[in-house]
Amino acid sequence: MPLLIPADEQAQRANNFDAIRLAMALLVVWSHSFALWYHTEANEWISLAMAGTYNAGNLGVLAFFAISGFLITASWQRSRSWRSYLKRRVARIYPGYLVAVTLCSLVIVPAFSSRAFGELGRGEVGGCSPTCC
Repeated sequence: MPLLIPADEQAQRANNFDAIRLAMALLVVWSHSFALWYHTEANEWISLAMAGTYNAGNLGVLAFFAISGFLITASWQRSRSWRSYLKRRVARIYPGYLVAVTLCSLVIVPAFSSRAFGELGRGEVGGCSPTCC
């Protein structure tokens, strides 16, 4: 009888988690497309089937994070120490974070802002009002 969790590490990696996570991310994009086009997700098929309780985006996010939790836990169990685990997590996440922040701050915001680059005052950065910052 085959094991639920294979003993061989290569066999553990031969799964469809990436494909399932991609499908769940696409469900979120699908749901957002209704919000962008119709200004509501109420007409989205899953939302209609579930009487508005959930929509494709909700289900996609829930499943995506559940699967990610399993994968992160497996990564933790394979780590030699919490430092090696943390080092690998930062090395995996931080480069993409830096690219996203750089693109947003140097390309997206200047391209779509109604104000010139550098015109934002200190109290306007991050959505703060002058009284809170």
